[in-house]
Amino acid sequence: STALATMSVCNRDVRSFICLSPSVGTASINFCVTSYADEIRLAVIADSNIVPDPQFFTECFLHQVSSLSI
Repeated sequence: STALATMSVCNRDVRSFICLSPSVGTASINFCVTSYADEIRLAVIADSNIVPDPQFFTECFLHQVSSLSI
């Protein structure tokens, strides 16, 4: 197994991070997918008037990731 390269900030190892991208124009849903240190993360920012259940996106994302063969 190959060790993953990690980064540090102020001499502290970064174990994970999340990025939130700003909304563009009148976008009501914003997705950000990041991977680091052998983890993948999904961040969803959604207008609750448009998307009453943002957990739905998380469930779909998990289903798709679990179907990947690595």
